Parts: sequence; C-alpha cells; structure tokens
Amino acid sequence: MQEGSHFTNEKQAEIIKKVAASLKSKGLDGTVISAADDNSIDETVFNFNLYDQDTLDVIQQINTHSYNGSKMEELRTLAERHGKKLWMSEYGTGGSEPHSHEDMTSVQELAERIMFDLKIMQPSAWVYWQAVEDEGANNNWGFIHANFNGEEQYEMTKQYYGMAQFTKFIRPGATIIPTDGGRTLAAYDAERQRLVLVIRHELSAGTTAFELEGYTYGKSATAQVYQTSPDRNMEQLEDIPVYANGLEVPTAVNSITTVVLEGVTLQGN
Repeated sequence: MQEGSHFTNEKQAEIIKKVAASLKSKGLDGTVISAADDNSIDETVFNFNLYDQDTLDVIQQINTHSYNGSKMEELRTLAERHGKKLWMSEYGTGGSEPHSHEDMTSVQELAERIMFDLKIMQPSAWVYWQAVEDEGANNNWGFIHANFNGEEQYEMTKQYYGMAQFTKFIRPGATIIPTDGGRTLAAYDAERQRLVLVIRHELSAGTTAFELEGYTYGKSATAQVYQTSPDRNMEQLEDIPVYANGLEVPTAVNSITTVVLEGVTLQGN
C-alpha cells in the first residue's frame, strides 16, 4: 500500500494476504511484506490496529511516512509488541522560502524531523522521499536539483549538505542514545568506537556545552567539527578540545553542526 493509492483497511488486508500467498507459492521466502506506508504516523497506528491476525502474521515490517502525526512512541511500542521491524519509509521537505539552492529552512525542517523520528519513534531505517528533483519544478525539494530535459546539469543544495551532516558520520550499526534536548541527536558506534553529536541551531551564534558521562575517550583529546550554515557546506572547522567532563561546541546562527569523537569506549568495557 502507499499513501497516493487509497484502499480501505479491509481491501488492504485482502491484498496483503493474497500477495503473501503468491510469494509463498513462488518460493520467494526472502521477499517480505511491509505495510501500510500511510502519509501520517497516526494513520499508520490506526490502520495497523485494524488488521486481523491473519494479516498481521504475514506482515514483517511496518512502514510509515512522517509528514504528519504525533504518535511516534505509540507506533514504536506497537511494532515492538508485534515483533515487527519499523521503517520511516518516506519524508521530504521543501522549506518555506522561494526556490533557492541556498535555502536553509528546508535544512532545519529536515534536521528536526530526523531528530524527532530517530529519538522517539526509533525506526531501523529513515528514508528520504526523492534525492534528485527537477530544477524546472521551481521549489526546494530534494538534495540535488537537475534539469530533466536531457541536459547534464545539476546543482547541490543546502539540503544535500544538511543530510550529509547525519549520514556521513552516523553509519549502519550505530545506536541512537538519549540526550536531554530536542535539538541534539547522539549516536554511538561500538564497532568503530565513534561517538557522534548532531546539533541544529537556529538562534544566535555561541557555544553549546555537553557532558559526556559513561564514556572513555582513550587517546582522543580533540573532536572533529563539521558545519552547514548559510556560509558553509559541511565545512570542517578546527578541532575542539575534549575535557574530562565533556566539551563545548561552537554553533553558528541557522546551522547544523556535527561533532565526531573517535576512539571512544563505554566505561567498563
């Protein structure tokens, strides 16, 4: 199912079970069924609660879009209770400014959505809608704007660098860890011994302090800093010192800042 093609819940259940039977008859055991790709998180919760047990038994994954809705924690709990993998399978934003490759409103909207979804809903995958958009569409959707008329011409947008502030450093296998504020996302990668902080900042320039309890930094006395702002495109700034109790991160107005600490281990490990 998909948001752009509406089916009643009863018809969804019928189609899901028929698809499952067809896959089984063809021996396609590696292909799983996900549902229902609703536009809203709340709609996904509503629809999933209406499926009968036979339908639930053949669904391996819950997919939701997060354009709307607030029941992120409820959806996470629902997936855990039924033993289903949870994906945020579509989100995109165009911001609120006229067409501009330098638009930062779309970057801030993107960062806010990623942070809330990963911190509260906790999906195992977070998927952007459409990375490449038509330059002729005259909007700010997409990470790359290209001419769809056959010309080999494209432009990287601020959203491209805003997304990279997350994806370049938070890699598969990392675990999202709790933070006190809604403007910060933290992830720890035990295999790479890497701790990553991503900070979205819309206020005046300054510094943001972080306490880093429970981690040992080993030989890492400094942390790498990368920033996207009206003046920077994921630019690497000067390394900052890491102290025994934490660090202070320089933040620019209307920016996304990523801090990377290497050689980090959990205390006691």
